[in-house]
Amino acid sequence: MKGSEKKILRSKSHHLKPVINIGKNGITEAQIKKIDDTIKVKELIKIKILKNAPLDSREKLLNAVNELGCELIQEKGKIFTIFREKPTDEN
Repeated sequence: MKGSEKKILRSKSHHLKPVINIGKNGITEAQIKKIDDTIKVKELIKIKILKNAPLDSREKLLNAVNELGCELIQEKGKIFTIFREKPTDEN
């Protein structure tokens, strides 16, 4: 993804609130599924890592984002903005 495309997505995400919070349990399979389900509908979401999250949460989140085929648009502090284009219907 080009820098100009990321810039447009960052501006679109500015008003968004985090829809998924990573807490003391870290990244779980249930949260990865929730990220996948949410991004299928919204395309552009924010995820927040809370203060009580394990130290390796950032790395695990970035790995999950890559596995899901998402693009990291912005990482600002403990808030991550990710994007994945909706699949087009072949019908």
